[in-house]
Amino acid sequence: MKKTVALTLAALVLAIPATQAGAAKQAGPSGAQFRALQKQVTTLQKQVKTLQKQQKDTNGLALGLAGVLVCENVVITDALQGTWNVVDQIAQATQAGKTYFGAQTPLADKGACAAFKITRSQGIPPSAAVFNSLVALLT
Repeated sequence: MKKTVALTLAALVLAIPATQAGAAKQAGPSGAQFRALQKQVTTLQKQVKTLQKQQKDTNGLALGLAGVLVCENVVITDALQGTWNVVDQIAQATQAGKTYFGAQTPLADKGACAAFKITRSQGIPPSAAVFNSLVALLT
């Protein structure tokens, strides 16, 4: 039994240098492998630049769309509040001064409509003209 263990250990000790010698030969890629990797890296770098540009364009579009949506919402609110003002005017004239909605406060758009050259209107009665501007912007 002791001889078997001793022979096994001796075989392992002799096998280690042979394994290390084989590993040393495979330390790096061959010239052809290196050139192929360089080509792949160049291709991937081009793809990354393209994707970064597409992401920048998409971010710009999303920010622009958010501004249009803000403007659209405040324009809708302006029209709705204008309608409420007309209801109040009719009620005051026909129902002894009755008021249903009261004074309305326009929403702040933080310059979103101005950025797209859309002029808001709180005119009474409300007009659809500003909606034409929005449609023209999006088509």
